[in-house]
Amino acid sequence: MIYAAMLKIHGWPCLVVGAGPIAARKAAGLIEAGAKVTVVAPKFSADMQALAIEASRVKPFKPADLEGFRLVISATGVPTVDGAVFAAAESRSMLCNSADDPENCNFILPARWDLGDVHVAVSTNGQSPTAAQWLRDRLADGALGNETEEITHILARLRDRIRGQGLSSEDYDFRSLLKPRK
Repeated sequence: MIYAAMLKIHGWPCLVVGAGPIAARKAAGLIEAGAKVTVVAPKFSADMQALAIEASRVKPFKPADLEGFRLVISATGVPTVDGAVFAAAESRSMLCNSADDPENCNFILPARWDLGDVHVAVSTNGQSPTAAQWLRDRLADGALGNETEEITHILARLRDRIRGQGLSSEDYDFRSLLKPRK
């Protein structure tokens, strides 16, 4: 069972172990979210070299490489290395995701679709990334209209107004505003 959450990782020091195309895609997502990314790998792909990473360590992974990081993604494609990264991260109570290896993860990266401030994430509990991507694409292809972002901003302003009065927005029934009128 999973507990779904969105992480605010802006400014977090994050480590990516591996530097191939998959690791580069994972690093790019971290960078897009504002993380400070360091990469450890014996060699770097052109995809990884093209990214604006904070630091690179051209060497094999050692557990000591985890020091100072809050989140790690292992994408080496070598099960023994990814397993070692996960074991070392778990012993340090770190968030760790191993690409295509749900057994060596304590968090899962969902298929994601963004529309401004609206973020839709779809997960299959790590069982089928392809199914999650398919579901995400179905949502993106029409289930959510152009008004989605506008509605989000209107509700955010209403929530801010309620909280500005010292009240809890948790007690307000926002969903009733979204029900179709008959």
